[in-house]
Amino acid sequence: MASRGMSFDRIKEVFDAGKQAEAARKEAVRIAVELSPGAPDSLVFALKDALVPQTAQAMIHVGALASNEPILVNPEADLCIILCGSETSLTRTCARGWAKAGVPVCLLAESSLDVPETGISAGVEPACAVATDPNRALALLSQWMVRATEKGPSLAMAFPFCRKAQANSDILSCAAANAGVGAVDFIKGADFPVMCATESSMALRIAALYGYAPGPARTPEIACVVAGGLLMRSVARAATHSFPKISWVLKGFIGWGGTYLTGQLLLARYEAGEAFDEKLAWGLERLKEVAYEMGQRARTLTGSLVEVEPGALYSDGSQGSSLARIADVIDVVVAPEPTQWFEIGQEGNA
Repeated sequence: MASRGMSFDRIKEVFDAGKQAEAARKEAVRIAVELSPGAPDSLVFALKDALVPQTAQAMIHVGALASNEPILVNPEADLCIILCGSETSLTRTCARGWAKAGVPVCLLAESSLDVPETGISAGVEPACAVATDPNRALALLSQWMVRATEKGPSLAMAFPFCRKAQANSDILSCAAANAGVGAVDFIKGADFPVMCATESSMALRIAALYGYAPGPARTPEIACVVAGGLLMRSVARAATHSFPKISWVLKGFIGWGGTYLTGQLLLARYEAGEAFDEKLAWGLERLKEVAYEMGQRARTLTGSLVEVEPGALYSDGSQGSSLARIADVIDVVVAPEPTQWFEIGQEGNA
């Protein structure tokens, strides 16, 4: 009874994943961007292109730092990104102001020499994303953004460059959870539905990050998750049968590895986006054509067999003769139901 109740809870968890994704899409996100004088143009333009909101609830405030000008700080902001430039003292003052207001701060720079010492306590010390390559800098920034706030899913839906970081964070979290479920066999046979439910919820959340609404359209992905779970369970059973003394270690490792691999495959599928959908549609269309052609051939072959005269199945018995002659029905004897008896012979046999 407890196992059945737990299964219903797992199913409810999968359905709730879709509701949570929709709630995250509607959640407000506020980001402050401060530009220090002399900030590298490559980082400025890269950040400008990356912070184009995809949801109506995302808001961006951009401020240009200047000497002898007040710095406006909004404690309700979720994050603050400061692009470091030549004015390190101005950057330091700005970082201190936002950090003291309780807003997570990240200093974005091309070189560590451009990042000033803020002198703030370790609890609110600003993070740093330093890279000469703008793409690398954005990757580091996205990882910080999804860790610095509880609004990671909302950030990922609003800003595409954060999606991969949030998806990887979700994958690692689910992999750790399934590793624990696999290692601790608290109810025999209950680990599979629990792990499948965790991975299915993960699949729906990752799909929502990339703009794919939960629903019947996600059935192929969920089916692949279940198939992968069955495969991993078979591997785990074979491994534990061979090494029973370390079975809990093997099951935990396979639970982690299987979930991580499933998550990465789902991530690759959604990263491909429309290109994957087009290839999938093309493959399904070709499959339909092949199935139709095979059906036509089968019908043609079946029709040819049906059209053969019954008498052609009987040969005249001469050596080397390839001709067939219809056999004559001499007499028919009707036996009691349900069996029908009949007798056949050649001409001249009375």
